[in-house]
Amino acid sequence: MHTWLDGGGTLDARGFRILHWRASQLTAILAELGEGDSPEYWHRLSTMAAHVASTDPRPRDAYQPETWNPEKLVQLPQEPFS
Repeated sequence: MHTWLDGGGTLDARGFRILHWRASQLTAILAELGEGDSPEYWHRLSTMAAHVASTDPRPRDAYQPETWNPEKLVQLPQEPFS
């Protein structure tokens, strides 16, 4: 939302792709949330994401999904806890 507002109510293609991807993940978990998960908060985020996504001039399917590559993850050193 912050990036969208700072951009004058728009995102670049990468921003919209990330938004659509994260919004679809959020939609998938909303039904699974319990009262301890603060569902009202997550529903508000979903509503905001839908609003911002509605400003995208391209259809959601226009974006190629990014493949997950575990080699791109940052590896933290494996040090024992003291």
